[in-house]
Amino acid sequence: MNQTPVQLQADLMADTVAFPVLSAAGLAECTEFGTRCSFAPGEEIFGAGSQSFDCYVIVLGDVCIMDVSTDEPTCIVRLGAGQFTGDIDLFTGRRAVGFCQAATVVEAIRIAPDRVREMLVRQPTLGARIWRAFQRRRELLMTTDFQGISVYGAKDDKQTLETVELLFRNGVPHHWMNIAEEKNATRLREIAGSEPRYPVIIWGKNLLFQNPGLSQLAEHIGLRHRLPRKTYDVVVLGSGPSGLGAAICACSEGLSTLVLDGIGPGGQAGSSSKIENYAGFPNGVTGRELAQLSYLQALKFGAEFVAPCHVTELNRYGDGLYQVRTSEDDVAIGKTVIIATGVSYRLLDVEGSNDLLASGLYYNATAVEARMCKGWPVHVIGAGNSAGQAAMFLTQYAQKVTLGVRGGDLPRTCPRISAIGWWQIRRSRFATIRK
Repeated sequence: MNQTPVQLQADLMADTVAFPVLSAAGLAECTEFGTRCSFAPGEEIFGAGSQSFDCYVIVLGDVCIMDVSTDEPTCIVRLGAGQFTGDIDLFTGRRAVGFCQAATVVEAIRIAPDRVREMLVRQPTLGARIWRAFQRRRELLMTTDFQGISVYGAKDDKQTLETVELLFRNGVPHHWMNIAEEKNATRLREIAGSEPRYPVIIWGKNLLFQNPGLSQLAEHIGLRHRLPRKTYDVVVLGSGPSGLGAAICACSEGLSTLVLDGIGPGGQAGSSSKIENYAGFPNGVTGRELAQLSYLQALKFGAEFVAPCHVTELNRYGDGLYQVRTSEDDVAIGKTVIIATGVSYRLLDVEGSNDLLASGLYYNATAVEARMCKGWPVHVIGAGNSAGQAAMFLTQYAQKVTLGVRGGDLPRTCPRISAIGWWQIRRSRFATIRK
């Protein structure tokens, strides 16, 4: 978006859903769930990277939320009396993405995450307003110039793509830095030296990892955590639409629920640029949006998520409890296990294609692949709805899109692509159809 810090702050603060001002009655309701605290000007309230942090409702004074993932710390929002800190990471257990500092003398109400969740239930009107603010803040964060984690690597490097996919699926603020661009290569040499091992993970000016495993990175940012010694009412294997739906139903009924997945929310649906046949979305929805909305709904009700993890064993004991083991050495005990592992795409039966997977050959068409293909010619193979939607989506990014098909009656093979949609593909100077 290339906004100046002043423009960014003004635009964010103008969003009254994300940054509401609570009334005196609202502040009084918050008092029941927290404790009073105070801070001197310049004092840290919580730091970027804090694994556990609380919500602060400002009673007096101002606080600044700083982006410290760039070269120079920048105040992205300034909150005053009646406003509050925090976003959905209060409930995910992930590290804080911003640094919070008192700009003046501050009096505040400090509310722990479990008490915030209690407030959502006991004070539904206030709780709904706070929850909508948390959700909206993360949406804004993902669409602004907030830097977050920088992932340096080539677009044809499989491990780089897997890392970006992990962060994308789990809604972690990040930027992919293409090392083919000289400015990125130069900066990388300054931080990581002349022989880096890709992908390189950087936060601001700090080198975090070179060529980390997905589990290692996930543990650092809080996507993975050691499971507690407890028995869950429900363990869900898979977090596609079915798994997320099962988690929502279970935890909304007060059942303790754990969701395990190999990469993060979305499943096969998460790889789609647009879904038009899912109930409740008459205008269609991207796979990522569907996954994130369902994930947030389950999170709101208290579901726990761990990713990436890959189940290797499922055993039932004499007492009726199930034990789930993963290749990452996780052990989960549950009274019920719901298997929602979904389906996989049929792969292209072409010799050597597996060697190119994630190195120029993809079975997804999301913003991740769009970034990798930006400015380059792209071929989409297939004549189904997914192929047609992918072709339409990628024309926004690629130099040219060629849709390769076997048959001739495309409207019949892609019934959910409208006549207008096919007319747009045929007329677009960025797309062609090859039969």
